[in-house]
Amino acid sequence: MYLKQLNNAIDYSLKSGSFNSLNIVDNAKNVCVFGLGTYFNEAFVSQGIKKKYHVNLLSDNAPDKWGKTFESIKCIPPNELTNYEDLIVIIMLGNPVPVEKQLKALGVPFIYHPNLMLDEIMNLPRSRDWFMQEADDIKKVYSFFHDDRSKKIYVNGLCNRIAPAFSELTWEELYCDEEQYFNQEYFKFQDDEVFVDCGSYTGDTILKFCDNVQSHKEIWGFELDKDNFEEMVNNLKGIGGG
Repeated sequence: MYLKQLNNAIDYSLKSGSFNSLNIVDNAKNVCVFGLGTYFNEAFVSQGIKKKYHVNLLSDNAPDKWGKTFESIKCIPPNELTNYEDLIVIIMLGNPVPVEKQLKALGVPFIYHPNLMLDEIMNLPRSRDWFMQEADDIKKVYSFFHDDRSKKIYVNGLCNRIAPAFSELTWEELYCDEEQYFNQEYFKFQDDEVFVDCGSYTGDTILKFCDNVQSHKEIWGFELDKDNFEEMVNNLKGIGGG
């Protein structure tokens, strides 16, 4: 079930170049920014988004913005997006989920702006040859999972990243509960466990680890923020291990 979904997402990504969001934007004839709220007001001009992504359309769900121009670009109702060929929508909203569902229903492809920024900042490879090689490892990782829940999370998480139209679940729907790291339905802790927490914050996850094990051999916590680190040290007083 999920393997077919994964293969479809990989095939689409290879053809479209969507494994790197910049490929999609660069190759699109029409680029629309959706969401003219606080996020838009703070970032659109200051980050040079119009020129950087050759934006020629704007859209929003607020009727009072329809027909108006912002930075010389006209804002149109969402239902008019279907009139444009070779279109990609960049969602600039703090909570993109409702609009993602809305655009999916319209059959309009989209990218979440932070994902676009991430690809730009990380300077990820953009060649299809590179992704074709990576695709083999992506499928290999899938073969390591034995339970359907892990397969579902892996495949839909990957789809959200490289081919959103193929994802059946949003990031929020995929989000694990507070037992995300220590769900013993799928594995059991043994004596003398070693736990490494990179980005330990205030030690909250380390404390949960200690609640879930009978004993541990070592705990390693790394936190770059000085204030968080000091709070972590205070919170973990009395806990044994490394």
